[in-house]
Amino acid sequence: MHFPIVLVHLVSNSALRAAIGSNASLLVAEEPVFASSERFRFTVESASNRASLFKELQCIVDSDDIRCVIVISDGLTTSDIQTGLAPNDLTQAIRRRFLDTKHLCGLVALAPGATRRIQDIDCFVDTAGFDLKTLKMAITKTANGLRLKAPPGRQHVLAEDDAIKIQAIQSKQQLRECLKLRFQIYGLMGYLADKIASNPAELEMDSFDLNSVHFVAVDHRSRQVAGTARLVVPQVSHHENTLIGNPHKTLCRYRSWCNELAMTPGADVLRHKLAEPYFLPLPILQSSEFRDKWREMLDEATHGGEISRVVVSPRYRGLGVSALLIRAAIATAYSIAKRFVLLECIPVHAKMYAKYGFRPIEGHHNRVQELDQTAVGMQLQLDDQPGNRAVQTAKCDIRMIQAGKKDNLKLAGMKYLCLCRNKPCWSKGAYGFGRQISCPLRTEHTG
Repeated sequence: MHFPIVLVHLVSNSALRAAIGSNASLLVAEEPVFASSERFRFTVESASNRASLFKELQCIVDSDDIRCVIVISDGLTTSDIQTGLAPNDLTQAIRRRFLDTKHLCGLVALAPGATRRIQDIDCFVDTAGFDLKTLKMAITKTANGLRLKAPPGRQHVLAEDDAIKIQAIQSKQQLRECLKLRFQIYGLMGYLADKIASNPAELEMDSFDLNSVHFVAVDHRSRQVAGTARLVVPQVSHHENTLIGNPHKTLCRYRSWCNELAMTPGADVLRHKLAEPYFLPLPILQSSEFRDKWREMLDEATHGGEISRVVVSPRYRGLGVSALLIRAAIATAYSIAKRFVLLECIPVHAKMYAKYGFRPIEGHHNRVQELDQTAVGMQLQLDDQPGNRAVQTAKCDIRMIQAGKKDNLKLAGMKYLCLCRNKPCWSKGAYGFGRQISCPLRTEHTG
């Protein structure tokens, strides 16, 4: 299987332009997609000026099928007295062009002495000592990031005895594996700040993890972590009978595990991250643009929660793992009496979250955390009304979760949500196949 990506280069430096033009065969050579049976199939187009570049990009934007493009240029940055390099008006114009489309665009900047990550640029190639292999590595890294943002397709299929379990994280080791997966995937997507990306512990963490319920998706047979998510909850009660037992005690346990993991050798930067809490209680509120547009959220924040860091391993994409991670988070938020749940995502993912009942909050804003991409805010109300499908699904999921044996740690009071190839069983929260011979977890469901 192939995943097509168009490479468009606009290069003013004659030596660089000649080097790229004479080695197009290297640029179009296929590369494997990370952790996938797919391969990237590249095509190359050359733009002589800005007008021809945007003409080429317009052809891609007008396409009916979702398309991915990587722009390669030595004209994407400008000099900045304080930081050295900064994205320029061309970078901003390209980003705006793809803002409200289903298509995806990556940017590879060619610049002298580029050594650090810069907002809105996916990869840099230092033009001092320029070589095509380094450029191809940057292209492949950017391509992998685009592949992770694009719809997964259906290349993965569960066997009859395969199943994925989704539940609140049950141990410090499990939390470590989830933070490691976050580090791996966000590294591929170019989302990590330089200090986080280079930390030897290879974990991704911030101070919002200290006030979060963490979820994990685990492969039933291999015990591998298939995905993770978190529900940031700035304020919780001491009630005992929720999906996570006493929410206050459960968050204290997660907070303790996070602090212990931050003591891992090589995790100095993570200790600093945890020691410098964000001023406002939810990740989305860190954006001044968001706060200016939706000030009422500041007053309501403690009554809600925010789903973030939804990550699925490439080996398990397309199976529905993210759907049940999100549903587990929604069910938990409803169980602990949150009035609403927020999230922020890149615009191309808004339709996906709309399937779970989230509605866009009008407009766009720029993230100010490491993700530093233009995002849309979305909100899900958790009012218990007959027409609120998300809440009705959450109630079904809660019944499934509470059907399990009580958990001594009181981290879930749950067994789990689960998914397998019997999609009608779990896709709408019915879970009616649990005692049938076709259920790969039937011995657990009937035990």
